[in-house]
Amino acid sequence: MSQGYHISVKTTILNFFRRLFKLTVFENLLSYLNTTFLSDFAGKLIPPPYLYQKGSIREVNRNGISFKLDLCDTVDHYIFYNYHDHSLELFFEEAKNANVILDIGANIGWTALRFASKNPKAQIIAFEPHPITFQRAQDNFGRNNFSNILCLNIGLGESPSTLKIYELMDNNSGMNRIVLEELDHPYKEVKIERLDDVLNSRNIQHVDLIKMDVEGFEGFVLKGASNILTSSNAKILMETDDAFLKNNGSSARALIDILKGYGYKTFYRSDKKCFIKDDDNLSGCHFDMLCSK
Repeated sequence: MSQGYHISVKTTILNFFRRLFKLTVFENLLSYLNTTFLSDFAGKLIPPPYLYQKGSIREVNRNGISFKLDLCDTVDHYIFYNYHDHSLELFFEEAKNANVILDIGANIGWTALRFASKNPKAQIIAFEPHPITFQRAQDNFGRNNFSNILCLNIGLGESPSTLKIYELMDNNSGMNRIVLEELDHPYKEVKIERLDDVLNSRNIQHVDLIKMDVEGFEGFVLKGASNILTSSNAKILMETDDAFLKNNGSSARALIDILKGYGYKTFYRSDKKCFIKDDDNLSGCHFDMLCSK
């Protein structure tokens, strides 16, 4: 059993039957049903990632994009089984009118490829610091015909450095995290650069869209992007996990305060579908936040 999973008796019984649905015909059927009004039903039958062994490779096409996926990983599993993130889907639509898009925390390339499919003329710069995940992203980019994606094998932060990205869960590369304290987990050392420096070196003076998912390191990314965020009107969709942020000496409220200093005025939380007010309690929160000026 992979670390990080605590299985109830009910789930153990369900998993006995879910193993039957690992047959290819059932996998394909469930991935289709998960896009229909039967998604709740399909979700109960879909085998979770930890029921798959490493190397459970599937080559598929999703939304006109080709992927090589390993169903033991949560991110790949999410793509294969057509799970739907409403806030992210709406953000993809914004790409149609964008010139420069940043994907910070690109993982295996799914969001960068979705941006490219919406707007093959936009300049898309993706950042993925973990070397193995980066190579998997490069493989997925190579499977498609988009020529407008540049993926960089670096992390972003407040200042240039070398830090450790920890591999916290066997079955979820999306949980790989840069944490400043020492942890008793496997890790890779990764290069960190300031976003302002990376963009200046490429003569990019304006950004339209930013998707950011860096598992609690967002505060440092924002502090290294003061110039571009002040001078641009970029819309930002950012995963906001207060507990992860606090592990790195920040918080959900601190992110908002940083962005306010750059001229951002509205902050919308996807879970409650409402704008965030100054007196809202964000302690312990977890949601996608849309930020705009």
